[in-house]
Amino acid sequence: DYEWLKIIECMKKAGMPIKDIKNYIELALEGDATIHERLELFKRQKLVLEKQMRSMQHTLDVLEYKCWYYE
Repeated sequence: DYEWLKIIECMKKAGMPIKDIKNYIELALEGDATIHERLELFKRQKLVLEKQMRSMQHTLDVLEYKCWYYE
């Protein structure tokens, strides 16, 4: 049960929608026949998270520049 909670927490932190988390749990309970579908679910969310990180990095770069400029 603890491992399930850790995975769910990670998915939430990664911004995965609740419906996708629910879908993952259902797929996992079905067994190894759904491994490919689960992998695709994680790959999609990984791309979303990477895009968000690039956006946040750009924002951080602008803020750092402004701090430098005003100092």
